[in-house]
Amino acid sequence: MEKVFLTEHIHPDAVAYLRENFEVVQGTSTESGEIIRQAQGCSAILIRSAKITAEIMDAIPTLKVVAKHGMGVDNIAVDHATEKGDPGGQRPLLQPDAVAEHIVMLLLALSKRTVQMDQLTRAGQFKERNTYKTIELKGRHGGHHRHGQ
Repeated sequence: MEKVFLTEHIHPDAVAYLRENFEVVQGTSTESGEIIRQAQGCSAILIRSAKITAEIMDAIPTLKVVAKHGMGVDNIAVDHATEKGDPGGQRPLLQPDAVAEHIVMLLLALSKRTVQMDQLTRAGQFKERNTYKTIELKGRHGGHHRHGQ
């Protein structure tokens, strides 16, 4: 089973989800020496605010993925991750497009209450589905609905 290293704590439900498919290693420090020591043997590192340098990437030979729990990649040595990917250069360690796609998917799922609607449909509770309000994204800017749209 591949190992995922968490540099910082994330929501327990997210950790439980990861544990369904991976061995999760919880880090105790965001200091680079400790990340290098604690993440040995891990295939992936999931960070929040920790800085992932070229030195860290080079010191963990099993590393395949650097993922960010949050926005932006200013704390990741992106150029090095891109160079260090597959030998053919086809797949960098960092996949920022995947993060953006995941955010859009979650935004749509939340706005349409996909999980709740699925559960009610499977339970045959079709009338109860009408008690949930969904959100139309058209015309919404910064979380505020503009009147008249």
